Amino acid sequence: MRPAGALTCAAVAEELKGKLGIEPTARAEELLVAMRAEPANPPRPARRESSPGAVTLQDRTLGGLSAPILARHSMNRLSAARRGYDHRWRIRSKHFLQRNPLCVMCEAEGKLTVASVVDHIVPHKGDPVLFNDVRNWQPLCKAHHDRTKQRIDTHGYSTEVDPATGLYRDPKHPSNAR
Repeated sequence: MRPAGALTCAAVAEELKGKLGIEPTARAEELLVAMRAEPANPPRPARRESSPGAVTLQDRTLGGLSAPILARHSMNRLSAARRGYDHRWRIRSKHFLQRNPLCVMCEAEGKLTVASVVDHIVPHKGDPVLFNDVRNWQPLCKAHHDRTKQRIDTHGYSTEVDPATGLYRDPKHPSNAR
């Protein structure tokens, strides 16, 4: 049984004949009925209350950041310039990249990629001596600096897989421990 107000093909055909003076085909009638049955702007699905890490209206009291986000991205962190990455660093790192133009991690994989970032092999953690020690620098491409090196600094090992063997390359990886 049809709900009240539902359109039929015959009703649409009559409307078309009356308003436009044309005789619609059966397929056109079906399409018109289908189009009229669906709302022009279908209702949006109901939003979940909150997904993990989402900023809700209640969380916008801390400059638009919720407590979990603030915990991950500390507002107390010094600016890049205050941490030593100033004009002098940019000049020194540019000269270092001119003398060492290839990414050392790509070279270890047998690829030749231009390095764009000077990385500290041992994280300096604010130590100015370690920060400025050129023996602690290595040239990396952006991909290796932003992914591989961050994993090494965070977990203590790389998660890169050797395509030839299918095993993790880093001997420090837990699966390579024997």
